[in-house]
Amino acid sequence: MGKSLSKTFVRRTAAACRNCQSTCPKAGITPAPRADFSLRPGAYYGGDTGNIFAVLDGELEGDPVIFCAHMDVVEPWSGKKSVLEKDGTIHSAGDTVLGADDISGILEILYCVQLVLDSGKPHKKIEILFTIGEELYVKGSDVFDYSKVTAKQAYVLDLSEETTFNIGTIQGGTATNIVPDCCVLTAYETTLESKSVTDFQKACEILGFSGGLTGTFGGSDNNSFAKNGIEGLVLSNGMYNAHSTREYTTVDDLYKGAELIGQLILL
Repeated sequence: MGKSLSKTFVRRTAAACRNCQSTCPKAGITPAPRADFSLRPGAYYGGDTGNIFAVLDGELEGDPVIFCAHMDVVEPWSGKKSVLEKDGTIHSAGDTVLGADDISGILEILYCVQLVLDSGKPHKKIEILFTIGEELYVKGSDVFDYSKVTAKQAYVLDLSEETTFNIGTIQGGTATNIVPDCCVLTAYETTLESKSVTDFQKACEILGFSGGLTGTFGGSDNNSFAKNGIEGLVLSNGMYNAHSTREYTTVDDLYKGAELIGQLILL
């Protein structure tokens, strides 16, 4: 698996999302999901690659679930060389980012889908969305055609320590030159009782993971799911020191992330 991970992180993409379409067809999933290579976002933003939406039909009657990760990475990226250490740590040579944000999410999704298929266990319908332009203010997911999605439950693999957030509405004050007594900000929030949360907790319990919930300020493709009536949860996916040349991940984190996704598929 280590060689596979190293090769994955060598793949070249950029924040403008040029040429990253090659990630999915070369993934080697058998049987291959039905995939839609939509170039709509590329037409919007000047790139030559669009979002990738794929569907893998299942045998179980449970509600389908969609997994999402973004294909673009931040600079400096050009000329990246990845290093796989004996202890399982993966990092760049030190003069570029690694791209674990968010190639690690893509890899975990693809790897776990293959694990589920190889197991021969029946599973529910799986939908996958790989987006462009997430680092450029979620541009890819913002213009995606959500009529293609049948899932009402989403898991977005893209969580690190800090992020930005979007506010839906801001209300405060009644007139100029008067200090308002309060200001009300309204943002999207996933409740602790939502199915995405309870399924996550159940999957962690089955796997013996000490999974926990923490607040995040949004700023991910999950915002776009929420705007389109799909409840979602952002999952941590093994990225450290993201957006820096000190970025790294580990084989163990990636494998555990894939295990978690696989368990969510089998629930």
